[in-house]
Amino acid sequence: MEIITSAKTSRNQVPALHGWFIEHNTPSDTPVLDYGCGKYDTGMDFLRHYGFTVVGLDPYNRGFKENQVGVLCLNTGKPIVLVANVLNVIQKEEHRQEVISNASFGSIAYFTVHEGDKSGVGKETRDGYQMHRKADDYLGEIKDFFDVVERKGKIITAYNNP
Repeated sequence: MEIITSAKTSRNQVPALHGWFIEHNTPSDTPVLDYGCGKYDTGMDFLRHYGFTVVGLDPYNRGFKENQVGVLCLNTGKPIVLVANVLNVIQKEEHRQEVISNASFGSIAYFTVHEGDKSGVGKETRDGYQMHRKADDYLGEIKDFFDVVERKGKIITAYNNP
């Protein structure tokens, strides 16, 4: 567990990643896992409105049963995994690696990070922690768990070859 948790970093808004996802995908039988969905259903409800089947996973903001559904989805469903602004609020690399490793069990994962001031100097904030790292700084960590990692603008796409 993180010493400075990300529990309070949850925002009641639709992450930009979710809007991008809607623009670039059509609903299918593949479930979507909103990894780090936070305590609000806003992002998941947005995706559901467009016809996607969505489950959430957030160890700090969701209950045991809901998180178990998310884990089960990862273990059996090969979901599309959305990780919106999660890595940037996790101070310790081994905890970021856990998130990335879990996301690698999906069919494909999309990541975004809030870059903060882009200084690369992590700091405690009023709500938790902010890494202040550029998106490119996370690519190496993601490549440790995925065969293919690409960044286009603010979106990092990662998947493993079959």
